[in-house]
Amino acid sequence: MENLDSERSLYIEAITQEVSKILAKEEKIPLENAEHNFIHSRTYNYLAYSNDPFIEDGPEDFVDFYHNEQKYHRLVSTTQLLVEQENKN
Repeated sequence: MENLDSERSLYIEAITQEVSKILAKEEKIPLENAEHNFIHSRTYNYLAYSNDPFIEDGPEDFVDFYHNEQKYHRLVSTTQLLVEQENKN
């Protein structure tokens, strides 16, 4: 069990670093600010405290969640938004 916790912590740290780099570049802000913004988001809470294994989720997936959280105030992927849009039509 301890090994799983260690692997999970490493995964969270690696994803956080990569997401922060992407956000810093996109938003043209310092890396520290991007990391602060991400760590204080619902997206980070989902990453860090959810029981989901995130086996196939990469940094781009969390950037997508983060952008949609900022824009729509919802923790949702762009794919989910498109499906919702299609279901409304």
